[in-house]
Amino acid sequence: MVSAVDIYQACKPGDKRVVCQAKNETGAEDLVKNIINILLTVASVVAVIMIIFGGIRYATSNGDSASISAAKNTILYSVIGLVIAIFSYAIVQYAYSQATKKPAPTQEELGVAKDALQG
Repeated sequence: MVSAVDIYQACKPGDKRVVCQAKNETGAEDLVKNIINILLTVASVVAVIMIIFGGIRYATSNGDSASISAAKNTILYSVIGLVIAIFSYAIVQYAYSQATKKPAPTQEELGVAKDALQG
């Protein structure tokens, strides 16, 4: 993805403005976030597949009460797993945002001249 900063080449090496610092952020934080997102996505996909599998088992049970019960349990536990995956995603996103919160930028970092603020 190309940003306006890239197009206009607004950032020079050593530039302390927030937009220039944010442009180059990569590292362990992003790696951890990506791994967690992948794991939660996989868990959600598995839960949806199990719901479909439970539905197929239910449809092919031919009235056998044991098969119907097993199919209903498969669907129930898959839905519970999906709900847990959704809530865990929300909790992880909140915890990640709190753990990586950065302090507010100073006026110098924003690139605002001090005399402009006084005048």
